[in-house]
Amino acid sequence: MAGRNDDERIREIISLIMDNDQEDAYDSGNIYTRLEDMGYSSEEIRRAMLLLDVDSVKGGILAEEGFGTGTRILSPAERSMLSLEAQGWLLWLRSAGWISETHMSLIIESAGLEFRAPASLEEVMEIAFRYEPSIPERSEDEDHTPVN
Repeated sequence: MAGRNDDERIREIISLIMDNDQEDAYDSGNIYTRLEDMGYSSEEIRRAMLLLDVDSVKGGILAEEGFGTGTRILSPAERSMLSLEAQGWLLWLRSAGWISETHMSLIIESAGLEFRAPASLEEVMEIAFRYEPSIPERSEDEDHTPVN
């Protein structure tokens, strides 16, 4: 595994976590053990889990406990990683139910790791389609049924 930088390894871990079976999706202990067995360090795993915020998902924090499911505000750090067009498109996808909060966070973090800030709409779309190929490219496609 020599020769790969930390960001590449973190992206690999994030991909492995996201590709996990539904039964194990929120069992961070099981995921952690399997990733260690695959040769990832505890620091790399911790960083990836922080990016995904696995513990709050595992803890059962639901949208119903706070704002409505369509409400999402980008933090200053998230805004700095994305162009205005990319911000608007992601917020529209989230509010329309096309992507989950977890997917949105993963897309933003991937954009920050893969592209020079601010990531363009096209770059963010490229990442988003990896995780949810059925999402619309533009808001005019709203007549499709959301996947989440």
